[in-house]
Amino acid sequence: QVFVSTFALVWAWCALAAAQSLGSSVQERVMAATVKIVGLGDDGQGSTGSGTIVDPRGYILTSFHVVGFVDPKKGVPGQLINSTNRYRVAVVDPINLNARPRWVATVVRANVRLDLALLRILGDVEGRPARALDLTYLEINPSSRVRPGTRVWAFG
Repeated sequence: QVFVSTFALVWAWCALAAAQSLGSSVQERVMAATVKIVGLGDDGQGSTGSGTIVDPRGYILTSFHVVGFVDPKKGVPGQLINSTNRYRVAVVDPINLNARPRWVATVVRANVRLDLALLRILGDVEGRPARALDLTYLEINPSSRVRPGTRVWAFG
């Protein structure tokens, strides 16, 4: 057990060191494309998680458990937390690291088994529709380009 803990600590340290080698411009882009998703259920209970903007049109990739139920003890698995299908999306201010709600998004596709959800920004929190969003996003590269031994990064 000590070996496993030591291995995990060394692995985490190496991963952190490797991530730092990405360069500050990549790190800034990752930070700008990472968002906080907040959903308020009909029962008043909330859900919070992170996501990544993956398309300039306002598509956000996140885990399904951020926007829906996966545990039968908490709700019907596969059902969205918010019956109106509206989730607040916050961006992190790089200066003070506070997340302020900026947009409202809706789930457009979801897969409870894979624990994935795709949201799209509808508009801002004041109710104005999304037009030219000018979003920083991270492209999802095709898996066909990944070979054994390829370094892979996952953000969000």
